[in-house]
Amino acid sequence: MVYDTIYIQCGNSVKRKPGYMGASPHTMGMTDNLETETNLELVAATVRPDAVKKMVLGACSEPRTLLQLRSAIASMCTVADKWMAITELTIVTGEARRFSLAHYGSATHYEDDMRECTAALGAMLPRVRKLILTGVTRNSIFTALYENLAGFYASQLQVLRSEHPVTAPQDIVFTQLKHVSIKGAYYPSYQLPRMCPESTECLKLEGITPSHSWATFSADNNGRVIIFPKLRKLSVVSCQPDRVRGAVEQHSTAPKWELQFPSLDHLAVQSHGTMCPLLEYAVLPPRMQSIDILA
Repeated sequence: MVYDTIYIQCGNSVKRKPGYMGASPHTMGMTDNLETETNLELVAATVRPDAVKKMVLGACSEPRTLLQLRSAIASMCTVADKWMAITELTIVTGEARRFSLAHYGSATHYEDDMRECTAALGAMLPRVRKLILTGVTRNSIFTALYENLAGFYASQLQVLRSEHPVTAPQDIVFTQLKHVSIKGAYYPSYQLPRMCPESTECLKLEGITPSHSWATFSADNNGRVIIFPKLRKLSVVSCQPDRVRGAVEQHSTAPKWELQFPSLDHLAVQSHGTMCPLLEYAVLPPRMQSIDILA
C-alpha cells in the first residue's frame, strides 16, 4: 500500500475506558485528556517524503491544541525539513467538548501563536497549490489560521475552497487562483480577498451579500468593467430572506460593475429574492451549456 496523504488530528477529546492499557500506536503528544492522532510514523516507515502529495490537519477550538500543532509540525520536520511534494493542504476545524473561550480569555491572545504556526507550516510545505478550509464556522480562534495560511500562499494557490470567510490585507493578491469556492456567512461588510479575474476558471460564491463589491477582482479602481476571460463555471448563492432588505439597500449605494463572462459554459444562481444583485450587470455569452436558476 502506498500512502500519499499525511493526516494529523490535534485535540481529540479522550474518554478512557476501564482497563485502558495504553495509547494508540498512532497517538502522540498527550496533553491532559487531549491527544494528537497521526499516521506520520506509518507513512515515514513505508514511503519516501517525496511520495506524499497531501496533508490533512484537524484541530478543535481548544487553545492547548496550538501546542500540539507545533509539536506535530516539529515531528514532521524530524522526517524531512521540507515536504516538497505536498501540494494539497486541508484544514478541518471542530468544536472542543466542554470548552468555553471564557476559560482562556479573548481569542486574540492566541493570534501570535497562530501566526507562528502558520509560518512554520508554510516553511515546511512550500509548494501548496490547493488549500481547503472546512469544519466549524465563525470560530474566532482559528480565524487567524485561515487568513494567515491563505495569505501565505496567495501568490501560488491555484485552488481555494473555504467554508469560512477568507480575508486578506489589500496588498495581498491571489494571482494564480483558477478554482475558487468561498462561503461568506452572510456578513454584510464581508469583502472577498483580491483576486485576478484573468486566471479564474471556476468561481462559487455562497453567502455573499449584495453589498459585496466586485472591486476585489479589479486592478483598476477607476474602471467599472471586469472581464473574466477564462471563467467557465459560475455559481452564486445569494442572500438569506431575512437579510435581503438591508443588504439590498446597502447594495443600492455601492459602485456598479459590468461583469463580462465571454467563456462561461455553466451558470447556477440561487437567490432568495426576485433578482440576484450580485449579477445585476452581468454580460453573458450568447451560447452556454447550462443555466440553472432557483429564486
